Amino acid sequence: MINRFIKRGLDFLNKTWVKNIGYLTIGQVISQTISLIGVLYIPKLLGPEGYGEYQTVLAYVSVFTVFTFTGLNKVALRNGSRNINRLSDEIESIIGIRNLFSFFAAIIAVLFAFILNYESEIVFYISIYVFWLWIRTIESTINLIFQAHQKLIYFSFFGVIKSILLSSSLIAALMLGGGVVDLLVIDLIVSAIVIFISYNKSRGFTSFNFFSPLKLNQKTLKEGLVFSFLSFFNVLGSKIDVVMISLLGTPVEVGIYAVANSVVRKGLLASRAISTSIFPLYAKKAVSSMNRAVLHKHSLLSLIPSSLVVIIVFIGSNWFVNNIIGIEFAYSADIMKVLSLYLLFHYLCLPYDVALQATYSEKALVAIRAVLAIVNIGANYVFYKMFGIMGIAISSILVKGINFVLVLIKVRRSIPYQK
Repeated sequence: MINRFIKRGLDFLNKTWVKNIGYLTIGQVISQTISLIGVLYIPKLLGPEGYGEYQTVLAYVSVFTVFTFTGLNKVALRNGSRNINRLSDEIESIIGIRNLFSFFAAIIAVLFAFILNYESEIVFYISIYVFWLWIRTIESTINLIFQAHQKLIYFSFFGVIKSILLSSSLIAALMLGGGVVDLLVIDLIVSAIVIFISYNKSRGFTSFNFFSPLKLNQKTLKEGLVFSFLSFFNVLGSKIDVVMISLLGTPVEVGIYAVANSVVRKGLLASRAISTSIFPLYAKKAVSSMNRAVLHKHSLLSLIPSSLVVIIVFIGSNWFVNNIIGIEFAYSADIMKVLSLYLLFHYLCLPYDVALQATYSEKALVAIRAVLAIVNIGANYVFYKMFGIMGIAISSILVKGINFVLVLIKVRRSIPYQK
């Protein structure tokens, strides 16, 4: 009997999707641990105000990824996962549009920075960092090749390389007297270097012409637009808090909140591993064998890492902030405790989110996220006026909890239950 259990365990661990989750989780643990060093030292070296300005730029620019038509990659991945021989054609059918929209996104980001009346220094920083939008387009396109081929060990490897180069370079620049602009330029350069290396490796699986001509396929564009809005509302859920504090409050408040937000989000390290690994699997099963019983099991399994993180945050956040980051960020510890509850809802909801995307129910997710984005913005404003930056954290938890309930209702209506 023992031998049978051992064999079943080994067979389970030998499954491709399990190994991929393992590769990505290990990679994410290493990457996030390394980047955590940056979270510890960069605020200390920049101070609350400088770190607030830096995080404002990162959060603000990331919101404009919606204009780069990110959802087209999800369409190419979904189609390419079902017929890997057509992956090159799928990529070349979208890459021209993505390049064009990345250019527009950069222009729009800078124009809106003026309209929102950011200080001239912040606008200057944004004007530099908008090149990240195009770099992100290239990076995500290359990564979908590894994902479709389920060669996620490379996905993980290049993520680790980027974390090592970026964190060490940022800290070195600050220790040599650099400022926010130096950090932004280094981010762009390191990202470009890693992309060049990963692109050369990806060609061994699927090659494509990055400068393919513009192609317009109405069905692909519609599906891509839906996924793009979904991605946009997901970004709003994670970045709009910092952007709103930058508009309603001060750079110091941004810095204090951003430290808590950045540390807690390290708890999402397994999230990308899980979603990246199971999306191709769910896409293949969507036609005949997708059922809620499996999703419930996956939801409970994905809850494990978040529960551990929440416990750790509640026990050690005060000591961690005061002794490692600095006493000037002391209030960040209280915000961490509230934001840690975000992880519980996120991991519980993750398998259901991926299943709805894989079963062509992404429009329902977009509708849910759109409504909640509006609720989140309104709640952020009201709770900020009532409780300051702690109100922003409370708003995030409230909206994430509502999202879980609505997604669960949609899954119950869309996906059958089979034991």
